[in-house]
Amino acid sequence: VMIGAHFDTWHPASGATDNGAGSAVMMEVMRIIKASGLKPKRTIRIALWGGEEQAFLGSLAYAEKHYGKV
Repeated sequence: VMIGAHFDTWHPASGATDNGAGSAVMMEVMRIIKASGLKPKRTIRIALWGGEEQAFLGSLAYAEKHYGKV
């Protein structure tokens, strides 16, 4: 199972909600699963991508590295 968010910022922007919100949610999901003692049947992988404003470069590069050319 893959969960993710983009984690980058632009110099003129604050980046607090654009990047921090999604990344914080993904980390909180993992914390809750661990704290609850759940033992998922499948691996849960978290990824925080950069370069999403430039045509999804971060997630596309991840997919190509781990799964092949799109």
